[in-house]
Amino acid sequence: GCWWWAAMAWAFAREAPNRALAPRLVSVEVASEDETLALSEDEAERQTFQRSITHIEIVLEDRSGTGLNFDSTVVVVGGPGVSDQDTTENDGVDTIKYIFANPIANDGSDDGQYWVYIRVEDNIGDWGEYVRVFRFDSTAPETLSTVPEDGSVINEPISKVSATLLDAMTEVDLFDSTISLSGPVSIAAQQVNNGVDVISLQFFELADNGSADGLYEISVNPEDVLDNVPPEPYTFTFIYDTTPPDIVSTEPASGTTLAVSFDQVSAVLTDGPEDSTSGIDLDACNLDLLAPDGSLVAGQLTRTAPNTLTFAPGASMAVDGTDDGTYTMRVTAQDQIGNVSSTILISFVYATKSPVVASTI
Repeated sequence: GCWWWAAMAWAFAREAPNRALAPRLVSVEVASEDETLALSEDEAERQTFQRSITHIEIVLEDRSGTGLNFDSTVVVVGGPGVSDQDTTENDGVDTIKYIFANPIANDGSDDGQYWVYIRVEDNIGDWGEYVRVFRFDSTAPETLSTVPEDGSVINEPISKVSATLLDAMTEVDLFDSTISLSGPVSIAAQQVNNGVDVISLQFFELADNGSADGLYEISVNPEDVLDNVPPEPYTFTFIYDTTPPDIVSTEPASGTTLAVSFDQVSAVLTDGPEDSTSGIDLDACNLDLLAPDGSLVAGQLTRTAPNTLTFAPGASMAVDGTDDGTYTMRVTAQDQIGNVSSTILISFVYATKSPVVASTI
């Protein structure tokens, strides 16, 4: 309670001993099993540590010649990884060690701001107060977003993909962070950054004739200035789709001659592999039937998911030859991203009346 408030007050105040010969703080070192970090005297400088911390070592100096009074000297540490089971020990001369009962974990669970409050007193009652602050960061930067967005479908040609990064504790290393793009075509690219939080990959614009269509994967491996990286790169996907749907088959097939009456015609559509295209927008697709004179045949269009258009003439087709002739199915197809096909024409012959023999020789 009271020590916390005292520490916070001194974190923003000028350090000064009680008297000219009051005990002095020599150093504060944050230590792991194989590394130490000396905390700066400048409290505004937020130094950062990433290794699992086992203890903090504090070296003091008695300037009165009477020795340090360790019974009256206080060390308080605050931060996410501090517990009531932490302990302190001293060498009886000039060093205090603050020992974490559970070493500060480097799995992200103990990341955050830490402070060390020290009130040191000598054997004649002179004292000094000091505060040191540091950050603990064992977490790799996040990828906040990508352009194109993860899971999106696009049909406009692009010449760049990018990722926005964030490190809540330290700074992103924009030069060691990487971004790559893989997909149906080979891509030669150059990585750049905006100097703040975005890394991008620039390349020649993707072709819009269907040759570059397909599923693409953006791989992002962010790194901060402490060399924290994720266990695996973050991956994001998008679909580049510039090609409209096409016809797989029709009934009747193109060029067919029908000698018996028909009650419907149909077209089966495709937009390519489901995982690399936007998919057919069946409600936007259409099938008309044109009579031999070019007029529209009246009737009912039925759309059957996922890919079939069926047209049924409103009246039965005559079998006395009056309706005979060449009929044309007129199909337009559209996908979910808005790619629209040109008009597709499929013709067949309806011939129910046998040819009349005009003469013989």
